Amino acid sequence: MSELNITEVTIDNFSETMTRYISEKSIKITDIDSMIETYVSMLNDHYLFKFDRDLLKDMLVDLTYMYSPNDDANKDRVLYHLVGSDDESDDSDDDTNLMQKLTDMTEHLRNNVVQTGDDDDDEDDDDCKVEEVKDSS
Repeated sequence: MSELNITEVTIDNFSETMTRYISEKSIKITDIDSMIETYVSMLNDHYLFKFDRDLLKDMLVDLTYMYSPNDDANKDRVLYHLVGSDDESDDSDDDTNLMQKLTDMTEHLRNNVVQTGDDDDDEDDDDCKVEEVKDSS
């Protein structure tokens, strides 16, 4: 198997790494679905998010709103994550829906990697290189 270069994404470099990736790939973020697609694309490009998934979800919601603040659904999602809602069943459905989308897309990515992976038996190539993105500020 060939060497896997992993770029670590931490809380400290999250915003810089995400915005640079979105800019370099000319991605248009309009809603949470486009942000989730970006997240999955980053996983496919070997970015590893090394912090709590609940925090990641909140940060993706906030970043989505920053890219598209005129969309009421994005604003509502940010407000929900801050204060919740009076209707708990709707809120829990929204969270479950978002997490299910993330889970489904991650599983799809894993299946693609397994199907397209290199089956070479040469064990000398099984090294995994981790590269951490440093904040230059």
